[in-house]
Amino acid sequence: MSLPLAISPAVMVNRKVHEAGAPPQASLAMVALLRQKLMLAEEAEAARATRIDPEAKPHPATTGAEVDRLI
Repeated sequence: MSLPLAISPAVMVNRKVHEAGAPPQASLAMVALLRQKLMLAEEAEAARATRIDPEAKPHPATTGAEVDRLI
């Protein structure tokens, strides 16, 4: 039996900021901007899901792969 490895959404956001090469003074602002983009993308995804299935429950990003897909 294997254990799936996953990166948490917070770690993925920080990783994206680090890969962007943001200066240390701007890192916190970039993290906040990416978190906002992630929240907006999750809301849009939930709205799209409810149009398809009105009883669908919102599904927040739980892995880094979902964060990468959304933002």
